[in-house]
Amino acid sequence: MFTFDFEAIGTGWFIDIDGVLELESENHSQQIISLTHDFEESYSRFKDTSLVGQLNKNKILQNPTVEFLEMLKLAEELKEVTQGAFDVMIGKRLSDLGYDKSLSFKETKSTDLNENFIKIEANCIKIGADSMLDLGGIGKGYLIDKVSMFIKSKGYKQFSVNAGGDIYSFGTQDKSFYLENPFDTTQAIGEIVLKEGGIACSSASKRNWKANDKQVHHLINMKSQMPVDDISAVFTYGKTTTNADLGSTAIFVSDKNVWPDIAKLLNIEYLVVFSSGKYFQTQAYPGRMYS
Repeated sequence: MFTFDFEAIGTGWFIDIDGVLELESENHSQQIISLTHDFEESYSRFKDTSLVGQLNKNKILQNPTVEFLEMLKLAEELKEVTQGAFDVMIGKRLSDLGYDKSLSFKETKSTDLNENFIKIEANCIKIGADSMLDLGGIGKGYLIDKVSMFIKSKGYKQFSVNAGGDIYSFGTQDKSFYLENPFDTTQAIGEIVLKEGGIACSSASKRNWKANDKQVHHLINMKSQMPVDDISAVFTYGKTTTNADLGSTAIFVSDKNVWPDIAKLLNIEYLVVFSSGKYFQTQAYPGRMYS
């Protein structure tokens, strides 16, 4: 087995590949790292030169990439299903709460989002004057799948790609992954065993900070424009990590009455851990809680 790790898109990556020759491993690992850095250069909200940065600044982007359009169209489907609770046009709200380019974590006066919209066409993307796009709810899962497709294209039959706890696993052998305890991130709250598929987690224990004497985090219901406070974590499983990533965020920020609709659209199973410590999981979710 060949194992390597690196940093990209603000998180740690850990990749395990079976059946790799030493000469191949060095070459393929560098290609994977380049792939992730290229993706970050294209889609990070924090980079003015990225496609997202250009769109946020100019409010229009000509000739977007096919993968950019693919991510946005899927995100728009989720926005409709969640009745606006999930919305990639969340960037301005995150920035106002302090999750800005400089990572100041200092809340500023919120601006009315009267013109917060996106219009997607094959050759052009337009956003409203008050809009700022952020692909945090889909980008990491999409990139994990992109890296996984690269590894598959080299003929490898057993591997896992782990980016900050969102994972794609492929092969014929069962692999066990821990579910991080959102109340104590040094412990596991359960585990999930799978051969093939994507898993993701959205948790209030990640990316949280104090703004104007109140604790906030990045998982915001865009209907209320406030962080959700009655859920601690959402774990998901799907055929792709893109769908698992989208599902964990969308379920976290949405009303529970639309959770089945989200699961149906994305073909995922899920486990929700509430702030009270209680939990709910779908019948086919392939994980288990320890207690």
